[in-house]
Amino acid sequence: MIIMDKLNFENLKNEIISAAIAAINEMRTLHPSEKIIAFALYSDESAMTVSNAINTLQHLQECQKEDPEHEFDYKFAPAEWKYEAEFSTDAFAGISGKVRSEVSKDETDFCSFKKQLFQTCFGALQEIKSSYKDDMLWLFAVSDSEITQQQIGWEYALNGDDTGKEFEEWATSFS
Repeated sequence: MIIMDKLNFENLKNEIISAAIAAINEMRTLHPSEKIIAFALYSDESAMTVSNAINTLQHLQECQKEDPEHEFDYKFAPAEWKYEAEFSTDAFAGISGKVRSEVSKDETDFCSFKKQLFQTCFGALQEIKSSYKDDMLWLFAVSDSEITQQQIGWEYALNGDDTGKEFEEWATSFS
């Protein structure tokens, strides 16, 4: 019987941090005239992926001007952002492969794994944010799921009370 190694979440966090910083730097290099205003890490409800999204000031302003009724969707929903999974793609594909492999193992406790993966992404965002002095929105999202109280708490922790409250009001408006 072969014993498989468990995923080391500290190493995974470091890989996520490196991939995220590379994504931000790649976007800035390829699009120097665009101002980054938001960065997100996101996963899916089945905890099989980790990816990134980046929004720019120009894109946000254009979307909000065209559709002011949904201004907060364009601010807080990474699926509405300008760049989704476009930078540091190889690194994030490798991370997602590791995550998918781990979650597919029979001995994996899915609920615990998902909780730890999402916490790892949040922890990575905290560390990434500390290395950037830009005034940016930092977000962790889970695609195709309802926003949880934990995610709302993370937004307060990452972005402060004013943005946290805005996020919470937006997130709870769907209930």
